[in-house]
Amino acid sequence: MKTKKLNIFLTLGFLLMINVSMFAQELNFSVSVQVAQLQTTDERVLKAMEKEIEEFLNTTRWTQDEFEDEERIEGNLLIAIVSENGANNFVADFTIQSIRPVFNSSYKTKLLNYKDEGIAFSYLENQPIRNSSEKYFDNLSTILTFYAYVVLGLDYDSFSKLGGQPYFDIANDIITSLPSNLVNAGGWAKTSNRISRFWLMENITNPRLRAMREAMYTFHRRGLDVMWEDAGKGKAVILSSLKVVEKAHQTYPNTMMVRLFGDSKNQEIVEIFQIADRAEKLRVYEIMVGIDPYRTGTYNVLKR
Repeated sequence: MKTKKLNIFLTLGFLLMINVSMFAQELNFSVSVQVAQLQTTDERVLKAMEKEIEEFLNTTRWTQDEFEDEERIEGNLLIAIVSENGANNFVADFTIQSIRPVFNSSYKTKLLNYKDEGIAFSYLENQPIRNSSEKYFDNLSTILTFYAYVVLGLDYDSFSKLGGQPYFDIANDIITSLPSNLVNAGGWAKTSNRISRFWLMENITNPRLRAMREAMYTFHRRGLDVMWEDAGKGKAVILSSLKVVEKAHQTYPNTMMVRLFGDSKNQEIVEIFQIADRAEKLRVYEIMVGIDPYRTGTYNVLKR
């Protein structure tokens, strides 16, 4: 049983009856490799890439905690190849989604929904993809390892306050240990628009956004997870969490972390607060338009 969720789902007595052979790896990702028009790459190679990446994510042991099969963190990775530079070199957009179950319901909520564009990498069939948490091997292995730990960190943060810190530390170490030729390259760079893997970890580790990370625990564990029992209480807690996100945005404007919150939560928040009193709906509208102005049209329904 995953340590951070132990007190949430099972009693200790039940846990002691679990056979160790039932434990599984942490991630349960579905990987899809898609292409536009490639001139030289055999489709068989792309299918092998898809299979090997999926196996790497789903069979690597990422933590010391024990997971049952139904506890594995679900997610999707879409790799859209946009060009190839030679036989084994590609440029692709990676869209990463991670999903968290909501307690006592069939509903699942997105924790991450991010498109990392223009990733250059090499792939040779049957060349191993390796865990790069302690050593750099290649860009593909490093990016997959980096996002595996980001996904773990977000999931653990949603079940215990700042519970994902050990995994964010590993993801941050990956960035600080990059070879010098990659430090300012591609999605690793400290870009002017503050959207990159560097800025993601800067936001997560920045004290100005600590309250927002704590609010993600409140949003999920004390908000969504209690709605089956008391929808009104759950909504009130979620609204309080949104106010913390709003304050974080005001304290540290235009952060990647706030942007990712809007990317993953916009439709969910509309669905939650569509049925609410007018004052509550207008307050949520005000918050979300302030932190996610690009989706004003999505939130307009809350003004009705």
